[in-house]
Parts: sequence; structure tokens; C-alpha cells
Amino acid sequence: MKSEPIILFASFGHGHEQAALSLQKEIISSSSFEPELIDILSWMPSLLQVGLRSSYMMMIRHKPQLWRQIFKQYTKDKVKDYKHVKWISLALGKALSSNQVPFVISTHPLATWIASHIKQQYDLRFPIFSVITDYRFHPSYITNEVDVLFTIDETAKEQLQLSEATHQTVYQTGIPISKKSIHADVDFLKNKLQVKKEQATVMIASGGTGLIDFPKILAALELLAEPITVLCMVGHNSHMEKKIKQMTSKHQIIVQPFTSLFIAYMKVSDVLITKPGGLTISEAMANETPLIIYEPVAGHEEENAHILERWGVALFSKSTTELLHDIQLVLTNRVMREHLITRANHYKKPDASKEITKYIFKYLVEHPLPFYDAPLGVQSRGQG
Repeated sequence: MKSEPIILFASFGHGHEQAALSLQKEIISSSSFEPELIDILSWMPSLLQVGLRSSYMMMIRHKPQLWRQIFKQYTKDKVKDYKHVKWISLALGKALSSNQVPFVISTHPLATWIASHIKQQYDLRFPIFSVITDYRFHPSYITNEVDVLFTIDETAKEQLQLSEATHQTVYQTGIPISKKSIHADVDFLKNKLQVKKEQATVMIASGGTGLIDFPKILAALELLAEPITVLCMVGHNSHMEKKIKQMTSKHQIIVQPFTSLFIAYMKVSDVLITKPGGLTISEAMANETPLIIYEPVAGHEEENAHILERWGVALFSKSTTELLHDIQLVLTNRVMREHLITRANHYKKPDASKEITKYIFKYLVEHPLPFYDAPLGVQSRGQG
């Protein structure tokens, strides 16, 4: 491990890694730093990794009330004695303590808690920057060892003031997303993606793990009077991909596994039906794709859904009956479409990665580390 910044994430789903990648690219492009990405789960034995991910998937699929309770109660002090957390902390702690790491960024609360525990246990001095990829600023994200927090939640500063934290700073930067922007004509993109131009296009996205009930949604869509194109973005769920391909429909059904063209598919869609994962929602808002929230994961995604509904950024369908009504509303009502897009434009933060990087560099200049000479590598490439 080099003496470079570390960006920690946890591979529960895909969004936390994408946020980490976005920040890594931004930091590399604007400084002499070359951050190393570390999945905290990779520091566990492989069988323990599989078991932990399987337990998480089992809970959110079959025991949502259990995950909701765990989410509400999790804090650094409660998880630090868990066997898997101890394992990661021991292995990663030795590595971090033997290198002069200038700073640590985390895009997952568990990674933040582990980094905080390591910093405290080994009496390390690196600053920790916590990047929150959900829409609510959960009080458990605040630990004494975290120096700066980044969030999209407009209530975060107030919550921080009410906590016992005395030195932390919070910035409302938004959630870091890919810099990819698609400027091509929609008809050109539809032709490239083999999407029918004359039909409305509905995109169903389920995140990298494919956690959404595609068959139930597709069955509801059969009640629409006019044929449409349905983009089923199944992520890494190959079982669901096969299941959908065996179904018959009056609509054009395109089943797409995980792809680098996700933004292009989003651009050609008239509406996106999705779970409210922070990254997917932020990308949809940045690309002005109207949103319908459906089947949020208990806990963090439920909170995201209620916030987005309150903002007027998305419709939140609580049943297939509501979902069908909301789809028809967005496809046929121009006023509703324009309202959703206008609200998304108000709240979107497409430059979150750049903003977060700017504030990190500002902090490093104001709080120089003794083992890094000024200007701490914080200068644009090609400059002196």
C-alpha cells in the first residue's frame, strides 16, 4: 500500500463503489494525489464476505422489518465489537498505521465507523472525510474521529449542531456521480440502442443487485392501452434476466444487464421506475428523467423515498395500482412531467464530486500534516 489517500467503500450493492470511483477520478484529475480504492469487505476471508453479503440480501428481501430496526440502531460503538468488524479493523488498521496516509474518504457508514475505530485505536492523525450517499443525514454518521461530512440533506447542519460533535464541518454538496454526460440527439440514441422511436419508453432500474420485482411491474404494464418500450435494467441479476426473457408481452421488452451505457438508456426514457438508491436518483435528476419510486429497501431507501416525494422530485407508488396510475400520469400529463423535471433541477447537484474535492483540498491547506510539505500535492496537473 503506497502513502496515498485511501477511499473506502463497502460492496453492498453498486452505488458506494461508483461514488468512490467518481471521487477518485476527480482527485486524480485535479491534484498530484492518486487515491487507492479499498473495498473493506475485501479485507475479510472470502467465506465471511459471502456470508455477510448473503445475510444482508436475505434481510432486505425477506426480513425488511429486521433490517429497518438494525439501520435505526447502528452506530460505531455498537458495531465495533462484531466479529467481521474486528477482523477488518485489525487487518486494515495495521496497513494504515504503517503508512503515512494523508487522508481517508469513506462512502459507506460501516467503512466510516471502521476508519474511525482504527484512527482512535492506533492514535492516527489522518483526517476522515465521510461522504453520505443517501438523502437523509443519519445521526449515526457523526463520530468524533470524522472531520468533514458531505451530504445532500439540507437539515444536516442543524442536526450536527444538535449533536455532541464540536469540531466537525458539514457541506451540502450532493452525492458524487459519474461525470458522463450524453449530448447526443434522443432519436440518434434510440437508434443506437435499438429502442423504437414511435413509442413511449419506460425504464425499470433495480441497482447493481437487481432487487426489484420486474415480473410484477411488467404484468401491471400489460394493462396500458398503447404498446410501449420497457427497458429492464437487471444489473448483475442473471436469474432475473432469464426470467424476463421467458415472459411474453405486447410491449417491446429490452433486458439489459449491467452496462456502461446506463446514462444513455436513461436519456431515452420518458420515465424511470426505480428503487431510491442515492446514485441512481442523483443521475436521473442530473439527466432530467422523471422519476417514480417503487419498492424501496427498508430503512435508508424508505427515508430516501419520503424525502424525494416531499421535495416533489418523484412520485412514490406504494402499490401496483398506484404505479400504473403514476406511469400513465407521467406519460400523458405534460404539466406533471414538467413539474418533476423542474423540481429535479432545483435539487440536483451534478458537480458533487468537484465540490467535495474542493472542500477536501481546502481542509488540507488549512490543516497541514507534518509529513506532507506544502502544498500537500494539491495542485492541478500541469501546474508548477
